[in-house]
Amino acid sequence: MAKRGGFPGGGMPGNMANLMKQAQKMQRQMEEQAKEMETKEFSATAGGGAVEVTVSGSKKILKVKLDEEVVDPDDVEMLEDLLVAAVNEALEKVDAETTSAMSKFTGGMGGGMNMDMIQKAQKMQQDMLKMQEEMEQKAYEASAGGGVVTAQVNGKHEVVSLTIAPDAVDPEDVEMLQDLVIAAVNEALRKADSEASANMAKLTGGLNLGGLF
Repeated sequence: MAKRGGFPGGGMPGNMANLMKQAQKMQRQMEEQAKEMETKEFSATAGGGAVEVTVSGSKKILKVKLDEEVVDPDDVEMLEDLLVAAVNEALEKVDAETTSAMSKFTGGMGGGMNMDMIQKAQKMQQDMLKMQEEMEQKAYEASAGGGVVTAQVNGKHEVVSLTIAPDAVDPEDVEMLQDLVIAAVNEALRKADSEASANMAKLTGGLNLGGLF
């Protein structure tokens, strides 16, 4: 009868089982963290509070609040700049909390990996960094209201530009403008996410860690 763990100086099957358990546990924790993040809201202001943007933990613009004083058809550029600043600051707050939360989970992994898995993980990390650099150079554009509001974001989820047609800047209908900004920015962010997810799936397919990545 074969003895369990009969590898000379080995015990690799046991190590693999432990690694899989670690990965599955971390995956559950990360999924719980992601769900928790989705319920959170992050706000930022610009122009002394004249522009306020609220985003969810999943990086969706939930609300844009504009004071009538900045909704000026004669100074659309100022409004565009204030919106870009507020949106980006709110998104940065999401990134900061997400990074902090994820670091708690990833610190527990790594023990018990064999050389082949370590090499695969290192290669995947290099590929992911390269892909990230490429994504940061790309621009994703979306518009709303038949093109009266156009948003452009990069692969880092930063709003690069926001263009608003003067005829959409109506102090008598601020709510419509707020809705158009939300729609355009969210669609541009969705396009960036869609390509990032597709590229990530290609990279992580070669390393089976129980669906961790």
